[in-house]
Amino acid sequence: MEKIEPSRSIGRWVGLIHRYSQAYYVREMERLGIGSGQAVYLAELSHMGGLSQDELAKHLMLDKTTITRSLAKLESLGYIERKADKEDRRIKRVYLSEEGEQILPQVMEVLHGWTEILAESLSPDERDELIRLLHKVGESAKNEHKR
Repeated sequence: MEKIEPSRSIGRWVGLIHRYSQAYYVREMERLGIGSGQAVYLAELSHMGGLSQDELAKHLMLDKTTITRSLAKLESLGYIERKADKEDRRIKRVYLSEEGEQILPQVMEVLHGWTEILAESLSPDERDELIRLLHKVGESAKNEHKR
């Protein structure tokens, strides 16, 4: 097996960027009174509201315990609400509340701000190419996860 120089390891760079991202989100989301991980739920629910907790867990690839804890916190802050499914009352669907809709622009500004920071040294073509390549790498990771 060929030895990979650390500067050429994709996993190293993905991990490093992830850790910097988390530090940024912790700092910025603290100003909004929410945890860095909770921002992802708000963003996701703005696009795909009405998911059950199980569907949200699968979509975000997070365990149910993490989802339950985070949603409870967001619910206590008044940012989400759970409603019974119209066809199966045992299933609770999760939606942004009015307060969640109000804080969403600030959350999205933080998320978008980090994307801009990451891409500030890239040309528009380089940015498009990076996104294209990240999609390919993400699909490879997803396929390996399914094995």
